Amino acid sequence: MTIAAHETVLHFRWPVDLALTIASHGWGHLAPWRWDAETGRLSRTERVGSRIGTLAVEQSDPSAVAVRWGGFSAADETELLNRVRRWLSVEWEPSAAMAALPEAAALIERGGGRMLRGSSFYEDFVKTVLTINTSWSATCRMVAALVAEPGDGAFPGPEALLDYGEERLRERAKLGFRARTIALATRGMLDDGAIAASGEGQIERLEHDYLMSLKGIGPMLQLIAECCCTISAVSRSIRSSPRICASGTIAIRRHSQPTGRHGATISRAATASRGSAKGSNQTETSGGKSPGSIPNLTRSATIHSRIRPSPRLSSNHASTTPRKRRSSS
Repeated sequence: MTIAAHETVLHFRWPVDLALTIASHGWGHLAPWRWDAETGRLSRTERVGSRIGTLAVEQSDPSAVAVRWGGFSAADETELLNRVRRWLSVEWEPSAAMAALPEAAALIERGGGRMLRGSSFYEDFVKTVLTINTSWSATCRMVAALVAEPGDGAFPGPEALLDYGEERLRERAKLGFRARTIALATRGMLDDGAIAASGEGQIERLEHDYLMSLKGIGPMLQLIAECCCTISAVSRSIRSSPRICASGTIAIRRHSQPTGRHGATISRAATASRGSAKGSNQTETSGGKSPGSIPNLTRSATIHSRIRPSPRLSSNHASTTPRKRRSSS
C-alpha cells in the first residue's frame, strides 16, 4: 500500500530523536499509532474534517523528519504538520531541562527528553484516564476499542465520544467506571470552553486548579494531562518533579546499549522505571502501571533510533523544505 501522496521535510531548531521520543513512555503502543522499528517509521490514521487518511514520519537527520501523508487535500497540509509538531513536542526548548538534569544533558542534547503526544490534548487526556487502576494490556485494549468503533480508525474527538454515549463506552468499549469519568469531563470541558470541538486544548483554561476540579482526575493524572497540554508545563514539572517527567529520558540513558550506527537497545522499561522510582514508596502493578512508572514499552527490543553525532543546539527557526510531490496513483 502506498502511504503517501505528498511529502515534505520538517526542520527543527534543535535535534529531535524520533525513536527516543517514542520510547519516552507507552503512547507509541496505543492505537492508532503504528511504529515500524525496522524502517524507523511512525504512522497513524488521522481525521481532518470529514477526510480520513494516513500521516507518517521518519527521521531524515538529527534535526529534521520526513513527513508523508495521503488521503487529504492540499489545504490540510498546515494542520497535518502542526499535528506532527505536537506529536514530537518540537516547540519545547530543552536548555532548562539540561541545566536541571545534568546526568541526562547529553541525551537531551542529541534529541531525547521529549514526550510523545497525541494529535490533540483531548486524545492525551482520554488515554491518561484509561490508565486509571488497570493493567497496561487493558489500557491498550480500551484505546483500541475507541479507535475501532466511535473513531472509525482514527482517535475519536469529544463530540464523537459523547454521541457514542456513556453506556456504550462502558458496555461495548469495556471502559468500566472510566466511561462516566470521560463522559462528564468531556461535557464539562466543552461547556467551559476548555477544549474545542477538535479536541484542541485551550491552554489558558487547562491549569492545575481546573484539571483538579474534574471528577476522577487525581494529582498524577493532572500532572500528565497538563504536560500533554502545554510544553511550558513540562518545564515547570521537570523543576518540581524531575523523577516523573524525566524518567523516560534517564531510564533510556541508564539502560541502553549501543547496537551500531542505527540503533540502541532499550531494556524493559518497567525495570528502568523501578530504578527511577526507588525510594518513592511506589509499588509496581500489572503492566508497570504504578504512579510515576513507565509502561513496558519494549522487551529488549531494538529501537531504530538512527542515533548519530548531533550538532550543537542552534537558534534557527523550524521550517519545512518541500520535496517532490508524488501522485496518489
